[in-house]
Amino acid sequence: MQRTFIVICCSLLVFAAGCGQDDGDGTSMAPETMVMEPLRVQRGSRYVTDTSLWGQLLFDASSAKSNGLDPDDLTEITTIIEIFHRYWLDQDQLNIEGLLHPHVFRHRQGRSRNGREGVLEMLANESRGERPEGYTSSMQLSLRDLSIRSLDEVVATATYKIDIRGGARWEYADMATVLQVFVRTDGGWLLAGHSETLALGDANAPTLPDDVPNRVAPYTFSFGYPVHDLQRAVGFYQPLLGAPIEQSANKALFKIGRSYFELTSQPIDPRILIKPGMANGYGIVDVESLEVTREKLAALGAKEFSEVPCEGTQCMVTEDPSGNVIVWRKLAKPAPNNGGSPVIVIDPDTSDSAWAPRVLEVMTAWVSADIEKTLSMTGPEVNWIDDSVGLATGQRELKPLLAERWGAMGASAEGIHGQLTISEIKGKSFGGQDLVTFEADLSIPERPRDYKQFLVTQVWSGESGKSVLAANFMLRAREATRELVRGMDYTAYPVDDLGMAGAYYKQMFASEPYRDTNWFGFWSTTSVFGLVGKYSGELTDARQRRREEGKSIPPDSESYAAIPHTSNGYADLSIGSAEAVYEYLKQAGSEFPVVEAINDVSGIDSQPGYRQILATDSEGNLINFSQYLEY
Repeated sequence: MQRTFIVICCSLLVFAAGCGQDDGDGTSMAPETMVMEPLRVQRGSRYVTDTSLWGQLLFDASSAKSNGLDPDDLTEITTIIEIFHRYWLDQDQLNIEGLLHPHVFRHRQGRSRNGREGVLEMLANESRGERPEGYTSSMQLSLRDLSIRSLDEVVATATYKIDIRGGARWEYADMATVLQVFVRTDGGWLLAGHSETLALGDANAPTLPDDVPNRVAPYTFSFGYPVHDLQRAVGFYQPLLGAPIEQSANKALFKIGRSYFELTSQPIDPRILIKPGMANGYGIVDVESLEVTREKLAALGAKEFSEVPCEGTQCMVTEDPSGNVIVWRKLAKPAPNNGGSPVIVIDPDTSDSAWAPRVLEVMTAWVSADIEKTLSMTGPEVNWIDDSVGLATGQRELKPLLAERWGAMGASAEGIHGQLTISEIKGKSFGGQDLVTFEADLSIPERPRDYKQFLVTQVWSGESGKSVLAANFMLRAREATRELVRGMDYTAYPVDDLGMAGAYYKQMFASEPYRDTNWFGFWSTTSVFGLVGKYSGELTDARQRRREEGKSIPPDSESYAAIPHTSNGYADLSIGSAEAVYEYLKQAGSEFPVVEAINDVSGIDSQPGYRQILATDSEGNLINFSQYLEY
């Protein structure tokens, strides 16, 4: 996808009436059509946000709260938090080093490093947004809700939120939840631990303008391709994606990071077709209620709804205004599994750790869904953060948080019927506190797609043998892969009218898209659901550069456009090496077309900040691969 990642403001949706209103006599009226104004389409601009905001750090230190911490210590820790983020924005590694304890750890965006040297290396490679020449960051950070808790004279913890705004070629907003651990040394307080997640929302977060894209989207989706020969298709994709996590006679499901990629030889609807060399994929969007979804779709003008059973739940197949087929799937919460008690295992390489018994005891209680035992091992003011469900302060808030977490994983009275494997236990004692980190893998045989990996931070407070959890942070880990494909970056649907299609999907996803030239991208919780407008005939930036450099411009193949009443999307998969993937695809017999609005050259196509490969799979589906150079 030729993405210059440029964003401008959009117009708002205007609704004539609500859906399914009662007419006063107990009957429900048909939903009235919503009047929508198209979202404004980006057609070219160098930067989309105010460059004077890039690198700004907003923080009111006087708003910090503490539990009776000495005023001088409160001032010092608050200052460290502020200047840490200032140095991070500036990429000032030298000054950051002076804030770090030698045994510091960092858990961020699913990645983990231990020790000052490793953390500094991690910090140096972290993205600060796109960084045009002359800028160290295109981000603005706002710190808020800072609460510092003294555990004793040596150790303190801090929790706070970071509101993120920024973007150079495209705009975005985000929010991070942070737990930090500070240790007093002879030279003053130092940062000993940092855990951070972007997965949690916050009802008290400042309201964003309606036209600001937000990464924390309220929906998830999978993506599917129809295939002629399932075994042949699995053979094509397995070297790229690894083995399917589920496979039946007519379907194979691959897990790519947190996204799911489905191949089916018996599509859910006859409109899902294979058109050789074309984009034939379709989105499968998870929704809480098909009834509510039907009402929203009807109000937006949809007229045909096909509801069919699918994977133990119900799916509804519809078309968008351009005739693209899309599937809406009702979320099905797992029923409590009574297959037996959970199994917990500690990796032999870490089982002799001094902290292993406590970790084993509390995680056994957790995987067993034993609320009383879990609470008995926490302090009354425990900070418990689970980035799959939320944050609890104190045991009263923790109890419902745990119940929600266990319910989402189908826990029975015996607990979660699966195996929890603990590894990489590391710890350090500071006064009467123990700072412990470890990794945890949870597998549930009956539901392989629910496999999860966690990075866990724990602060144990009190004397050995009598200590309780003062803080616990469970962060979803970035699942390691040795495969050629690292994740699903985006999917793309061609649309006839990009502005109107953007307004349509904005209502359905309750999410504002980011804009690129002739492109809208809606952030889900896993990857991007993208829309591509009709090619208007003008040269793209890359093709214009080729003309200016006196190079030939490759011929255009059939335009990428919506074909009514069929599936028309394609997936883009993130890769580590364009060369390795290209060699594999050549050996697998793929073709490498040039399609206007997607790529400029056949094979490895270089674009600003990334390289891509547009190819066909073994079944004739169009699929793209991108190697990002900045991230």
